[in-house]
Formats: sequence, C-alpha cells, structure tokens
Amino acid sequence: MSLLLLSGGTDSACLAKVLRPALCLTVDYGQKIAKAEIESSRNICNRLKLKHEIVRFNLRSFATGTMAGKKQSHSGAVPEWWPFRNQLLATVGAMVAFKHQLNEVIIGTVKSDRRHKDGSLTFLRQIDRLVRQQEGAIRLLAPASKLSAEELVSIAEPSLDLLGLTFSCHRSNLPCGQCRGCRKNEAVVSFAIMEKRERAVFGKTKRSRNKHALEI
Repeated sequence: MSLLLLSGGTDSACLAKVLRPALCLTVDYGQKIAKAEIESSRNICNRLKLKHEIVRFNLRSFATGTMAGKKQSHSGAVPEWWPFRNQLLATVGAMVAFKHQLNEVIIGTVKSDRRHKDGSLTFLRQIDRLVRQQEGAIRLLAPASKLSAEELVSIAEPSLDLLGLTFSCHRSNLPCGQCRGCRKNEAVVSFAIMEKRERAVFGKTKRSRNKHALEI
C-alpha cells in the first residue's frame, strides 16, 4: 500500500487519480505557497475520496529562491530551486508511511524535473535504495519519471474539474501567471482540453497511452 506526496499540482493530481493511494501527504516545509498547496491538495482528495494528511514544519531560513520569497543565490539554479527539497520530502514521506505501515512512497516527478539534480533518475534510484535499506524497507517510487506532464495527462485522463482544483505557482498563494509553475499548469490544462476534444470527435487520440506506462 502506498503514500503519495501530493503538492496539489497537475502531476501529483494525475497520479492520485490513477493510483488511488492509501494516503496522500502534503508537506508544509515553510514554502510561501504552502497554504494554496494544502487547499488544492485537500480539494483534490475530497473530489477523489482519498485520505489526506498534512505535516508542518518551517525550514524557510535554510532556503533560497522564489518558493522561499528570496532571490536565487545558487549559481545556475532555476528560480524556484530549494536545496535538498526532494530528499527532505522523501524522508518525511517515509516517516509517515512507516507510521501508517505503508510500504511505498510515491513522488510525482516527471521528465522535465530532470533539470534539477534531485529530479534525475540517478537521484531517484539512490534515494530509493537508501530508504529501502532502513527499517520498514519502504520503497520510493517515481512512476511518471520517464513521462512528460502531457503524457501523464493522456494516461490519467483527469476531468477538467479535477485539473481546475490544481495549483502550481512558485511565487504566491494566488497564481501569478508568469512563473514556470503557472506556465506549466496552463500548458497542461490546455493540452487536456485539446485531448478531450479529440476524444469527443474520434473516440481516442494519437497520444493516448494506457496506465501500464506508469512504472510502478
């Protein structure tokens, strides 16, 4: 049985719909947009009738970048980069999974996240191995890591109502419409609308893939 790290974005929302984990976990680690992520995640879980928990602690003083409301200080990093964020989320997810006697933690990494070192396939394999070696032998899985966000939408076929509940801004609890998160959300929703129109006309799309493309 699995725990899904749910941020309220389109990727984790699609995984929630397809995989229906035993528990969805949203982590408030001090990011500026925590309130919106929690509200979005709660609404998604209510819509999908999934169990939802929240863990809160504040590490903003250790952070850099737009998600902490600061200027990015690390040379070459994208504006929203937060040091060791996925390592932190994986650890907290494993702790909560252990508490609930769940044996898998699922993270919503997609192909475009490889721009971050903690979104690379190498990192995901290594953190899975590290967590698995400890008590509980919990697995860290990233079933969409080889898919684009659009490919994941094709598999999950989320309703537009569900996508309307998602939130992806990196700057504010209200979408700024300009950051990379907002632009990605707009692109994914536009793609989903186009796919639904194609299905309505042709019954399927050229890009359609079945859920077995997720690497569980």
